[in-house]
Amino acid sequence: MGKERKSFIDAFNARFPAAFLEAYEQGKLPPMDYDNLGSYDWKTLINWAAKLKTHQQVELPPRREVLEDRYSLQEPPEIEARWRDEWFGPITSAYARIDGSGGEPLTVPLSDNEDDDIIMKLAISWIKALCNSKSRCTVGEDVRDGLAKLGRANMDKKSLNTLLERAVSSLMHDRVISRVKGKFMGQVFKLNNNFERRAEKLANMEKFAEASRFKSELDLCFRSGETMLVPLDANAGTIMAIINMQAQGRIVLQHENFPDVPFGFEPSNYEGRMFPKSYYSFDVKLTPSDKYFYSEDIPMAIEANHLPVPEKGPVGELPIWRDFFGNLEAERWVQYVCLVVFALATKGPLNAKSAATLLHPMVEVFEVNLIVQWIQSLGILEFTAGRHGWTVGEWWWLIIGNMVDLKGKGAAAA
Repeated sequence: MGKERKSFIDAFNARFPAAFLEAYEQGKLPPMDYDNLGSYDWKTLINWAAKLKTHQQVELPPRREVLEDRYSLQEPPEIEARWRDEWFGPITSAYARIDGSGGEPLTVPLSDNEDDDIIMKLAISWIKALCNSKSRCTVGEDVRDGLAKLGRANMDKKSLNTLLERAVSSLMHDRVISRVKGKFMGQVFKLNNNFERRAEKLANMEKFAEASRFKSELDLCFRSGETMLVPLDANAGTIMAIINMQAQGRIVLQHENFPDVPFGFEPSNYEGRMFPKSYYSFDVKLTPSDKYFYSEDIPMAIEANHLPVPEKGPVGELPIWRDFFGNLEAERWVQYVCLVVFALATKGPLNAKSAATLLHPMVEVFEVNLIVQWIQSLGILEFTAGRHGWTVGEWWWLIIGNMVDLKGKGAAAA
């Protein structure tokens, strides 16, 4: 077990102590009675520990040549021996066990410096915004001057440079930014290509656009007094629109040409896997209910194009849809609205922290809050019981889909 899963065991050993102390302090784990350890709820602890993430998820390209072009394969560095391994070694002396167990402090600070955390998040958001700028992408005097104004008054140039180096290192470690080879057009850093592709994949913008187009086609069909048959090759956006409207009672689904085969499709032959797929095909007809709304009769669908786009976070953070100079990148704004809204719709009730964790490293907590406040003003946000989380209300797919059809022009005009 130790040889086959050594990398996972080492990663778990590195992750567990800090995570356990934090969860224990927050009351997520039952208190421990050191006078009676046998009565502790070890099953709860094991179930909690099994859900810890030990490795970063990396999406590998489909072809080997692309893999070799983007990545370099290297031998993993040798990890120093863990003191626990030495402790349980069969020939380890008592003094070596004491020395090993006392060489690693299993503690966390009583309180973090909130000011340092705020300034760090501010620096990270500014560097991301700078890498999102079309004109140039360098961590230069503009960032330093801005951080000096919003940061601590006693922060000297050396401390500021150290802060920026930590922020850049953190972003590069999470593969959010990467260096530009050759300093093209004066750029030093840019948003990582894998970061861009993953954000595009999770946003599912094509599904929103397909749902919006289907609603327009459905309106035309119902206005002429006709019904619509669901195509056999309906795309995901069409199915998303049908499911949401049917769930709200806006449309009625009726089957047509449903096969009536009381003795089977082929009597005495019941090997269904050999039947042609046409045996299982029938039509599904869509008709409007008395609660059906045409798109132009939904007020929130019009308001979305006139609401102002958030500009900054609560302490001056720059969201990724704004560049360093405050200019709006409309397509990225629409992409991030799709990303957060789709997560709220499909992953169950979320709060800002859980949504940011789910979408890490694409979205920060303050960006989730900005987007949630924006969609709440449209009336397509719903709170869970106790207001501990959010989900989406009706017409979320249509309103956001209209934004995708416009390619962000409505948001940019606001």
